[in-house]
Amino acid sequence: MVSTGRNLNNQTASAEPEIVNSGRIAKKRRSNGPQKRLSTHIKNIIVDKCLRKESMKKAEVARMFGVSWQTVDDIVEKYVRDGTVEPKKQRGCRQKNIRIHQEHSQFIQDILDEGCTVTVGFMRGKLFEQFPQLQEQGLDPSTLYKHIVKHIGFTLKRT
Repeated sequence: MVSTGRNLNNQTASAEPEIVNSGRIAKKRRSNGPQKRLSTHIKNIIVDKCLRKESMKKAEVARMFGVSWQTVDDIVEKYVRDGTVEPKKQRGCRQKNIRIHQEHSQFIQDILDEGCTVTVGFMRGKLFEQFPQLQEQGLDPSTLYKHIVKHIGFTLKRT
């Protein structure tokens, strides 16, 4: 159906839709399969071939080991920057878990028996005064909250 009306650009509408980006065809990215993990020994050989002994081009070394030249470039850059191709040591995100022992639990219960309208922050401060090792370990308010709810049996309201 052909319309004689005008669109927003003051052009007449036609029966055929406009083709946007007619010169480009979107290509789907090819996957080379799962990522390869290169051992430290192979990375050292790559650095030797690129920098030290043979001074080969990165593309040639990449073809030799079946990896992309960007991978070779990254390995060489890391060696130049850090002086090694060893991966960084993975660090844990959590420190040692803090245990609230029986004497801590009894102290918390005594505070709650004195007055039920205290905050978790107030109880935490009192615990730090009585047991300084908890402050050194970094007792988190959420840990204290969970302990009170699970082990002491109090329900707390957020204010």
